[in-house]
Amino acid sequence: MRIIYSVAGRFKRHILALEEITGLNLNLKIITAEGVIAKGHKIKGVSFNKFMQFIRFFRLNNIRSQRMMLNLYDFIVSLILQREKKIDIFHHYGAPQTMALKVARNKGAKTFLQTINAHVLFDIKVIKEEAEIYNVPVLKEPVYFSHILNKNRLLKAYEVADYIICLSKFAYNTFIQNGIKPEKIKILPPGVDLNRFRPGKKLDDKFRILFVGRVTLQKGIKYLLEAYQKLKLKNAELVIVGPVENELKEWIRDARNKINLKMVGFTPNPVPFYQNASIFVLPSVTEGCARVILEAMACGLPVIVTTNTGTICEDGKSGFVIPIRDVETLKEKILFLYENREIREEMGKNAREHILKHYGWEKYVKRLINIYKEVITEKNDENCYHWH
Repeated sequence: MRIIYSVAGRFKRHILALEEITGLNLNLKIITAEGVIAKGHKIKGVSFNKFMQFIRFFRLNNIRSQRMMLNLYDFIVSLILQREKKIDIFHHYGAPQTMALKVARNKGAKTFLQTINAHVLFDIKVIKEEAEIYNVPVLKEPVYFSHILNKNRLLKAYEVADYIICLSKFAYNTFIQNGIKPEKIKILPPGVDLNRFRPGKKLDDKFRILFVGRVTLQKGIKYLLEAYQKLKLKNAELVIVGPVENELKEWIRDARNKINLKMVGFTPNPVPFYQNASIFVLPSVTEGCARVILEAMACGLPVIVTTNTGTICEDGKSGFVIPIRDVETLKEKILFLYENREIREEMGKNAREHILKHYGWEKYVKRLINIYKEVITEKNDENCYHWH
């Protein structure tokens, strides 16, 4: 079986999964941009087609440059696909590639578009609502800007691809609500590195609330700041790990004058922050399925997340799932975990066990292979492929 896997960015997250796939006796080729993967990185049995190191010279904050980059990437991937004699599956992860999807389909492949977000129209709507609530320029919001830039391309890719892979039931529902047929959508939750993200010894007895991620309108950070400020907890601290968008820096400056807030900024290694936290909170208004939730749970933290985070949290067992924009419920759940240490620790253990059982990279690979098998069987029942 010939599988072509194209990824335009964040390739490192898939290294473990792809290395697992190589043990399944598949004929796999990866197309990716030079610089996305570690220099010299190799996966046994996998051929790489790396290109476009010059992309870094584009001014990517410029809409015209971003469109040029996306069109060029799509065009080059299409040329690579044209040279392939046979393709059974073309799987693209990331920015949509309508041209490449069409070429792969013309060669008889089943095509997959894997998206990390909810449906583009849902995301645009809900983030625009946030901007109106807080009177913030919406075009400065990174996800909104990206979606406005790619909206037509994404909508066309949704149409052209045989299947759309989304990360959660929440994301799945947003596609259904926007007219995509259920049989076209596959759900594939992300994996997490269980060796890297694991519980550690907490260094003190301070109740520490952790948020990890880019501080944007999408992430609902304002609701967390409001809830924490109202609680006035003793021996407690809110830690935010991630860069802050310029338009929201005033919120952070104001909050630091009122609450015990620690700003860390971006870090390539968030593990020590997970291990020294008491709980993890992500009040996003939309996510495909936030990877940081899996990381926090793998580190043994109970989580408080919204219904729109594509969460894998078991409500009431490994944490709490609350409505979006609900400061009072968020405050109530934080206070409950603050006041009930034994329950908090039990929920943390449950979270780790849940991740161990369902969300290691090997589980991700099994789910992905099952999707491939299902589709290929539908494509040609008389063909017999050998899976190991």
